[in-house]
Amino acid sequence: MTREEDVQKVLEYIVEKEGKIDVVVNNAGVAAPGLFSCSHSSNTNIPHLAALGPIVEQSLDTVKQVFDTNTFSILRVCKAVVPTMAKQKAGTIVNIGSIMGEM
Repeated sequence: MTREEDVQKVLEYIVEKEGKIDVVVNNAGVAAPGLFSCSHSSNTNIPHLAALGPIVEQSLDTVKQVFDTNTFSILRVCKAVVPTMAKQKAGTIVNIGSIMGEM
């Protein structure tokens, strides 16, 4: 979700395989640093972005990764699929939020 090239590859694969794209559900998200501590993931391919303590104690790279995943990835996916959906004159985009945005 954080690389435009990857989003484009997935979209191209779906359209090639299915001939269209009907629905996109944006549900990517990671915990913001400073809110709580996550236990270490057993999957070493998943970055461990949540941390304990004030946000000012987090590295800028961590904060940027979290913001990119939680904010820009939604826009990145929408920008990728809207031209295809507009050409089809059909399609639905669902953005799923979380209470975490209020905390």
